[in-house]
Amino acid sequence: MLRITLALSILTIICVIGWGCVIAWTILGLFLRVDNGWNRFLPECVALASQWNQTLSPTYLPKPPNAAWGWSRKAEIEYCTSNQLYFNMAIKAFVVLFSYINFLPIPWSLAILHHSWCSNRFREPEYRRDPDEGLQIIGFDFYGVEIVHTAENESIWFCLPRAKRRLIALLLNGAWAFHFACLAMHFVYQSYLEGQTWPGAFWQNIFFLLSIGSQMGAYQVQDRAEAQLRKLAGEMGRERRFTRIYQRCKCSLRGLTGAASRIKLIVS
Repeated sequence: MLRITLALSILTIICVIGWGCVIAWTILGLFLRVDNGWNRFLPECVALASQWNQTLSPTYLPKPPNAAWGWSRKAEIEYCTSNQLYFNMAIKAFVVLFSYINFLPIPWSLAILHHSWCSNRFREPEYRRDPDEGLQIIGFDFYGVEIVHTAENESIWFCLPRAKRRLIALLLNGAWAFHFACLAMHFVYQSYLEGQTWPGAFWQNIFFLLSIGSQMGAYQVQDRAEAQLRKLAGEMGRERRFTRIYQRCKCSLRGLTGAASRIKLIVS
């Protein structure tokens, strides 16, 4: 099972890189107006644009003069250039690939959702003061087994307050639910035209943004809750993940600034 999971993970990474290159190539033609060889308009698009007195552009498709809400569902053409076709295919490929990534944590997300909201075995963390160890934070796992929080163990989740765990569980489950809703919208609105016009563009993007927002919200809430817990336990040496990232970027920026100053001094 581990080998299958590893193989799927490697295959997913390869596919993400491949389709990422396709998206980058189509962006050159669609948005940067670079002639990448995929900019040629179909004769049908040119004929319709001429008939309706419209000017074609890399991202534009001819629109009927009397077009109403949802007109793209009955459009005669779905794309005008190869850039539009492959951009749409690459976006859908990415959504499908990320479905695998969103599928993997579903068991854990459902387990913590049930445990924090419905389980009779749930117990709030306890705080005990040990003469030798100092303040100890005691959590309880899915089965009610006692877990002592230390800087080395990986069970800090069970030591978080119930309110925080409930919120994180809701956000994590919302993240994968919104993602699969986004995937469904990509199957409902399949063509490039439907994905770029109302209502397809709205439904595809709103569920995508909700999924990303839920994931980021869960990460932020958990990161802050863990930081407060470590501060309470006296683990002052362990900073929040965002703080570590910020400090590394700050040091890198200082290094680049210093190098630039030295180069300027040498040149002058």
